[in-house]
Amino acid sequence: MGEITGIDWTDHTFNPWWGCTIVNEDCFNCYAMRDSKRYGFDLWGAGKTRRTFGENHWKQPLLWNAAAEKEQRKHRVFCASMADVFDVDGPEIERERLFRLIRTTPWLQWQILTKRPDRMRDYLNALPGAPWPNIWAIVSAGNQERLDAFAPILREVKAVVRGISWEPSLGPINIAAYPWLDWIIGGDESGPKHRDASEDWYRSVRDQTQQLGVSFFLKQFIRDGKKVHTPKLDGQSWMQYPA
Repeated sequence: MGEITGIDWTDHTFNPWWGCTIVNEDCFNCYAMRDSKRYGFDLWGAGKTRRTFGENHWKQPLLWNAAAEKEQRKHRVFCASMADVFDVDGPEIERERLFRLIRTTPWLQWQILTKRPDRMRDYLNALPGAPWPNIWAIVSAGNQERLDAFAPILREVKAVVRGISWEPSLGPINIAAYPWLDWIIGGDESGPKHRDASEDWYRSVRDQTQQLGVSFFLKQFIRDGKKVHTPKLDGQSWMQYPA
C-alpha cells in the first residue's frame, strides 16, 4: 500500500494500522472511516480493534528508502492516511515498530499528521535525541477555534518541520499569531457530504503565508462534485514545501 499515492503533497503513504476515533467536527466526513466501512471493516470508535498488517507491508518503506538514497533525493511519506499515529486505541506494539522503522529510514521524510497534538508532543519529545531529522509534525485544524487550541501545543513539539493541515477547510483562519509555522496545507473537503469552502479563505491564507515566510500548499478544490488537484488560485498553483 502507498507506493503510488493520490495525495499531492507527498510521495508515499504508509499506515501502521487502520482505524481511529472521531475527535471533533473535522472528522465528521472522514474519507478513511468511509473507505474502511466500504471495504467491510468495523474499525472506528473507542475500543475497536484496529486493522494491522504483515511483514511485506512493513518492508515497503525500506524499499522506498533505498530508492531515495539511490536517487539522492529525500522521499516524503504521509503517515498515516487511514489512522492517527497518536490514537489512544492504536496498538502500542505497532507504534513502537513504526518509530524503529523511522529511525532506520533516514532518506524518508515522515510527515506525521494528528488531531491529538498533546499526545504527539509527549511522544516525540521523549524520543532519544529529539528532534529526529526526518520527522515532520503536522496538526489537523479545520477552523480558527482548533488552530488556536492546537498551535500552542504544536509549538512545543520537537520537530524539524511543524505544520498545520487546514483540510478540510471549514472556516477562515488567521495565522498572524503563529509566524513560527513552517507549513500550511489547505484544501476543500471531499466526499458526497463535503462542506463548502471559499476561495477567499485561501487567498487570505496565501497572502498571510507570503508575508510571514511560511510555505503554503493548496491541495484541492471540489468543483461539480469532482476534485481539482493542486488548483490555480488567481492564475497560479501553490505547491510550496518547507526548506
